[in-house]
Amino acid sequence: MFKKMKTNKIIATMLAAFLTFGTLTATGCVDKNDEKKPSQTTEQVRGTHERTVTETDIELVNNGSTNYAIVIGENETNESVLFAADELRQNFYKATGATLSFKRDSDITYTDATQVLSIGETTLLQKAGVTYDKNELGTAGYVVQTKGKSVFMVGGTGDGSLNAVYGWLKEQFAYEYFGIDEIAIERNIVKENLLNVTLKEKPDFNYRLANFGEAWFDAAVSRRARLSNPGKVWVSIDGVDYHTSFKIVPPEVYMDEHPDWYARSGRQLCFSRDPEGLSEVVVEELKKGFTKYPDRNIVTFTQEDYNAWCDCQLCTESLNHYGTDAAVYIKFVNRVADEIKAWAAEEYPGRELTIAMFAYQKSEEAPVVETKNGYKPIDDSILLRDNVALFYCPIYASYYYDFYSEENAKAATTLDKWNVLGDKLFVWMYGANFRLYLAPYNNFNSMQNNYRFVYDRGAQYLFDQQQFNQTSGTNWYKLRMYLSSNLQWQIDQDQTLLINKFFDNYYKEASEVMKRLFDEENTWFAYLAEHHAYTGAVSYTESTLLKEEYWPQGLLEGWLELIDEAYKKIEPLKVSNPSLYKKLEARIKMESLSYRFMILEMYSIYYSESEVNQMKEAFKNDCIELGVRQYSEQVAIEDYIEKM
Repeated sequence: MFKKMKTNKIIATMLAAFLTFGTLTATGCVDKNDEKKPSQTTEQVRGTHERTVTETDIELVNNGSTNYAIVIGENETNESVLFAADELRQNFYKATGATLSFKRDSDITYTDATQVLSIGETTLLQKAGVTYDKNELGTAGYVVQTKGKSVFMVGGTGDGSLNAVYGWLKEQFAYEYFGIDEIAIERNIVKENLLNVTLKEKPDFNYRLANFGEAWFDAAVSRRARLSNPGKVWVSIDGVDYHTSFKIVPPEVYMDEHPDWYARSGRQLCFSRDPEGLSEVVVEELKKGFTKYPDRNIVTFTQEDYNAWCDCQLCTESLNHYGTDAAVYIKFVNRVADEIKAWAAEEYPGRELTIAMFAYQKSEEAPVVETKNGYKPIDDSILLRDNVALFYCPIYASYYYDFYSEENAKAATTLDKWNVLGDKLFVWMYGANFRLYLAPYNNFNSMQNNYRFVYDRGAQYLFDQQQFNQTSGTNWYKLRMYLSSNLQWQIDQDQTLLINKFFDNYYKEASEVMKRLFDEENTWFAYLAEHHAYTGAVSYTESTLLKEEYWPQGLLEGWLELIDEAYKKIEPLKVSNPSLYKKLEARIKMESLSYRFMILEMYSIYYSESEVNQMKEAFKNDCIELGVRQYSEQVAIEDYIEKM
């Protein structure tokens, strides 16, 4: 179908030149700021990741039979714990062919000879002498401990107990999650002894959200990937977690009677002209939210998604004095936070409620000044209250580079400035080109170091926004989610090993070819960064990115040749394992879409009309078959296809 161009040889030569000086893989690029970056080895291990595993002579399973039972609490109703029990039972069966019985703790009398796999806060924990600190483990941490002939898996929350089950499965049966349809685990085990396992794990980020549509819309995906479910984190305002200001103070309800509460543009609130009246409404709405969701303790009071602000006289005077629109916003949120804190102390003693505000677009700059000893607030009125979290969203950063690089000096400095104003830091990162999902995008060089950068500055919450509004995505979507979920859990893992493990498990017989494709694409991005100022911005348009000098036809055709080679690698499976063949074929085909899209956009003139029509029809059908639903953040794939 694709005509081979003379540029193939030129592109091959250029790639070879880059490879001669060292292939750029996803472990990070080399630049003049490397001495400022953390070690790329795993010698340093941040966070809590304690592990001791030894062998025992205690029989766990023998020839499809086991004496072990799953045990949960008599009155346990937590969704995550119940899900954990089912996950343990299913994966135990996959590994051994044995079915675990299921019991409540009231049915068990514990002794050293008891053979149970206990999940969550059972009465057996105390009897066995298993101790743990809920506050230390946080929302997702856990302990796993073998006592006598039993194993106890418990977390600080139900989610933590679920993570404990995955931790034990990994040690006992080499379990690992790569995707909803790809879970690795030892199989056909005839006989195996129980391991003596002691684990204490707390993820490096207490809240971890890799904002992929697959994890966002499917609770099973987020649970297995050990990601935080936003429905358990945020107090939703009319179903919205972010950009909540107009949900809290709807213009259609209040603007006519209270025009001073809104910017003249109508796109944002005004925090200056009537802060007392506005805050009364905001406080009451937040109280309703916290009351409605008694198990959620964080809400965002965040501006609308427009790069605009109020330009009234008072807001302008504040901007001129502080050098940023954020000052009026801080003062208003502090006012609300004081009211909420006083209310919570009376209504919900001991419940710590937090309000998160954005440092985003017009509010991104921090109201500080630089001194010889660092940064300090312009005055004390803009210090964040202890129940206010700063949610930093560096949307203008260059995500091909990490925050240690000169290219991101402004974003890094801005974060350091905000850090002198408060103690609670949340970070919103970006990992996609939101104007053009279908084109290749590269943030593999920066992901791990960016996570390290914000962790070392105290970030408790990490939100890495990807192709959030579709469950199947192009250009290494699955790999990004695997890396993001694993590195948010433990940022000092060997990223290269993670990548290799993913390719081996996800592409199987086609692993070597697909890894070569991935490496060549990364190498080409290094060329684009050096010679065409590619930065990994999140808003490249067709006109700025789809240029022939960026993506020569021969390069794209060469990558499609690798796709064809990958198909050949799995060809024998058509007969030996048809279901696996179909699965791998779809995974390979998904990675072809970006290259086919760019050929259609840039090189259609080199094909006959009938060839172009066939290519368009195949592209459309494959997008539908594979579940690709978005051309960009705002444009559905159907709208794009209609205009092809």
